Amino acid sequence: MTQLEFLTSLDAALIKYKVNDRFRIIAHYKNQLDQVESKPEELEKMLSRFGDPDQIAATYRKKETSQLVEPIGIKFIKSFFIGMGLLLFNLIFVLGIYAGIWGIVIGFLGGGIGLFFSGIALLISTFFSLPGITHLPLLLIEHPVLMGSSSILLVGSGSFFIILSIWFIKYWCMLTVKYVKWNMQLIRGDRYEK
Repeated sequence: MTQLEFLTSLDAALIKYKVNDRFRIIAHYKNQLDQVESKPEELEKMLSRFGDPDQIAATYRKKETSQLVEPIGIKFIKSFFIGMGLLLFNLIFVLGIYAGIWGIVIGFLGGGIGLFFSGIALLISTFFSLPGITHLPLLLIEHPVLMGSSSILLVGSGSFFIILSIWFIKYWCMLTVKYVKWNMQLIRGDRYEK
């Protein structure tokens, strides 16, 4: 077996066993083989001393998987302190902003509903003389086209605010769920993955 064949076989074995530190391992063996490359006898001895590339990769994989596992008590304490820190951070910094944004969105939604129904009422009063609707401006009462177009404008802008609010609520809820999942993964000690 030549140096190139050995390194190629080692690389393939490391890929097969999914060893993380593949490039460093290959560089280590390549450096050792480069030192004796000009002496074929020593190269053969070194290759026979290294052994089978598949066995080398299996050994490295075994070393990676046998890393010390963190005791449950330590993990619980870390999770507890991370959770308390996130709770305080969310209460102090995030909750006020979050509630304020919800207030703005609900205000826009309420304003949109109010504009929509006032436009509907104005449109109905354009065609029907409803008793008790004497508080409309005289200009609107005298010009039904202006009254009808004003009602359409109110219905349209109300609909726009309602749709915009619902769209924002949808994405705000999605962002909230992602933020809560991210917090839970931080507490558990997982990496955040999409």
